[in-house]
Amino acid sequence: MNRHRLATLGIPVLALSAALGWTLSARDALPDPVASHFDFTGRPDGFQSLTTLSLEMLGTGLLLLLLFQRLSTTRLMSGIGAGTVIFVAALQVLILAPQRGLADAADTTLGAALPLALIVATAGGALVGVLADPPPAEADPVPADSVPLRPGTRAAWFGTARATGFPLWIMLGGMLPLVAFAVSAFLDGAWIPAFLLFLTVPVFVMFLGVDVRVDA
Repeated sequence: MNRHRLATLGIPVLALSAALGWTLSARDALPDPVASHFDFTGRPDGFQSLTTLSLEMLGTGLLLLLLFQRLSTTRLMSGIGAGTVIFVAALQVLILAPQRGLADAADTTLGAALPLALIVATAGGALVGVLADPPPAEADPVPADSVPLRPGTRAAWFGTARATGFPLWIMLGGMLPLVAFAVSAFLDGAWIPAFLLFLTVPVFVMFLGVDVRVDA
């Protein structure tokens, strides 16, 4: 296994394994069922068995890992993909940790689990981005109708890039949950979180296509 695969696969898998190991070690101290979903005030409003929650964590993490492997052609995408998987693992530990020793999971709160998970994911993603060594992209063949430029000649190339196929589905798949969360926050009266979530939608739309100009 080369350095790139070791970083983009090894570190996220290690995070998932560590989260699962911690969960199993704390199993006897956790209530049954455990709180698995929280409203925008930080109070639990959804409960599951620990086994179901752990299987969902592993399934989601591994699915994201496989999806992002196809996109990890740059250090940035490698870091984003690994950070997303690490976020899933860290969030499980951080929402379960406050429930240790409780008889009823309804007595817990979300606390700072979300921002802490984001910090851990950002740090882990940055580490993977630094360690990753994606293979260089293959050079495109020279078009048959290309025009050679004389020394000192300047030219400009204009083009449009659009997200299609697999990358497009990845972006749409990430946008739909954000819209759902924003609507849920709005209906719950959480105006600020709803506004911030809605702001992410134009960002996704901006990345669906770009106009490019190359001067030479």
